[in-house]
Amino acid sequence: MSAKYRAFSTKKQGKININKCRYYHPCTHITNTGKSLFINKSGKYYFTENICGGSEEIAIVIQGRNIVLDLNGFSLHTSPSNRIGIYIAKGSRRISILNGSLIKFPIYAIFSDARLIDVRLRSLIFEENANVDVNVDDEESASIHFRGDDERVTNPSSGLTILDCVIRGMRPDKKSNGIYLESFDNVLIQNCLITDCKNLYFGIFTFRCSVQIDQFVISKCEILQSTIFLQDIFDLAKLNTPYAVKNCMIADNRFIGDSVFPVIYVAHNGTIQNCQVLSNFFGGSINIFESASIMNVIDSVVNLNECANALIGISKWSFRSSHVSNFQFSNNTAKQIKLISILSSTDIPIDKEGMILIENTISSTNIAESYNFITINQFEEANSSAKVICRGCSSVDNRGIGASYDTRLMINSLIENCLSSNGDIGYLYEGDNKVTFLNNKSIYDKVGIVGQDTGNSTFIGTIVAT
Repeated sequence: MSAKYRAFSTKKQGKININKCRYYHPCTHITNTGKSLFINKSGKYYFTENICGGSEEIAIVIQGRNIVLDLNGFSLHTSPSNRIGIYIAKGSRRISILNGSLIKFPIYAIFSDARLIDVRLRSLIFEENANVDVNVDDEESASIHFRGDDERVTNPSSGLTILDCVIRGMRPDKKSNGIYLESFDNVLIQNCLITDCKNLYFGIFTFRCSVQIDQFVISKCEILQSTIFLQDIFDLAKLNTPYAVKNCMIADNRFIGDSVFPVIYVAHNGTIQNCQVLSNFFGGSINIFESASIMNVIDSVVNLNECANALIGISKWSFRSSHVSNFQFSNNTAKQIKLISILSSTDIPIDKEGMILIENTISSTNIAESYNFITINQFEEANSSAKVICRGCSSVDNRGIGASYDTRLMINSLIENCLSSNGDIGYLYEGDNKVTFLNNKSIYDKVGIVGQDTGNSTFIGTIVAT
């Protein structure tokens, strides 16, 4: 299908009326002609009315450099022949599409399978697009879809900004994506919203991209997999920025199905900061924040969520240096709750000098059949000096059988100035593992401290009050 679209991009489709423009001088006015449009000359193109997509599979093809397509508050609407709204062809760079709506394009509203440089999408509304199911004719439908050409692994696209955009009203029978990106360096997605969608497969999915996401909201959707899934970076040396997800809100959604996909996943060297996951329903087990490598979770909130099975606040699949700070996890209900779960796998390299620092984190008034504030599964490969420091944390008024601080598989680690209150077990330890407990408190737990003391773990200033 890609070859077909590239072949179509060489045709000169449709007539474009040229006029003076009150916004750009000079500029090109675009009006309805009944045909698809091909834009291949530098310049500024400007809608003067709502445009219907024409008689071809693609409504508008852009191939060139220094092109601005301003919808001027009008809409580009699908025709019975259209499958794609706007296709950006190979060799294009410095392309801007802004200020209008793209409506009811069945596969993609905006699409490219070519290497691109400096693309900007701003102030666009994507309405009821991508309603053909994923994997129909080997396609993955999405409102925005960029995946690079055959050389995308060694020579990725560079420079994509998606700013002030709204995606809404997607209604596929099975599944579809909001934003799908592959092999794109220097991506910024900022101040965008996905709302009122059903069978949303991924809100944002990226593969081999470097991505910054800021002020992003997904709300009132039915979600099949994940809201934000930032997959592998193929070669970190070729990509200029690490992952960052900041100032985002995931609220009032229903996650359907029983697969364990995270709400937000960052594969490598990712920061999740000032993000809120609020009032969602999870039909199966779920990890809220997850990473396979280095991850920092800072100033984030998980509150008032309901889960039908196991709910994990932060899940890491490797013992790599990471930082959790000022994380609040409260008023959630599930069969099983773990605030922080770290599993070190022999399939993932272990940082021998790594340290996981968890500080100033609060878990309160959660309800579950079984509950843990922190659990660690640390394999012997990490024994040399990798460690966990849990400092200044609180587990208060949580219901469920289990220990707040389960340190039985932690090695050479420190629990300092932490509180467990009104829970089942405060601190659970294995004496051989050399864990230091310093100035902690257990207040009104059913049991304060449980473990077999062999003299290798140290307790200094621990207070148990019943």
